[in-house]
Amino acid sequence: MKWIENAFRNFIYFLFRIFLRNKQVSLPLDGSKIKKILILRYDVLGDMIVTTPVFHLLQEKLPHAEIHVVGTKRNVVLLKHDERISKILCYDETFRSLLELRRLARRENYDCIVGLVFYKATKAGAWANGLVAGRL
Repeated sequence: MKWIENAFRNFIYFLFRIFLRNKQVSLPLDGSKIKKILILRYDVLGDMIVTTPVFHLLQEKLPHAEIHVVGTKRNVVLLKHDERISKILCYDETFRSLLELRRLARRENYDCIVGLVFYKATKAGAWANGLVAGRL
């Protein structure tokens, strides 16, 4: 049974690589071109707490960039009064919420998407590569 699961996963990843491929970027990124950053952090409150130094670092290194964050109902309350965050998007893990986030994110036209959710990395990767339409 495990080989069927692995074969199915490989097939799905193959399709993702074909349809959700962004152009290759060279590192380091040119900070002057980054105007909007989307941070994906849709997990628990403690993980959002340990992410807050990232907001400080981004603001310090890219003071001209807007920082937007995708969080859950559990962790977006932490960001309500954080002046470093320009926009907070709430993901409640429903398909409807995902479609709404996709619509909003495509309108924002993000220059950089940073997925900071590591145990649901496939979802964050799919968002960054296609559903959210990141360019860098």
